[in-house]
Amino acid sequence: MKKIIKLTESDLNRIVKKIINESYDPDRLYDRGKVVSSLKNGPPMVRKFIKNLPIIECDNKICTKIPEFLYVYLSGKLY
Repeated sequence: MKKIIKLTESDLNRIVKKIINESYDPDRLYDRGKVVSSLKNGPPMVRKFIKNLPIIECDNKICTKIPEFLYVYLSGKLY
């Protein structure tokens, strides 16, 4: 038995924003090498942000913080 739930566009936007905000942490550090290698395969609009990523040393490796739109792009939540 399938159940159809009708949502308005504003309901859907609210749900998506809630999901994104629950998992995005602006202070989390990511391995810079992995982020850069993932972004190099992206569209030109995304690749231009590689040079602007901060370089932070952590646990004997290079880390970075990423803005929310890059988190959404890398996690694939837009698709």
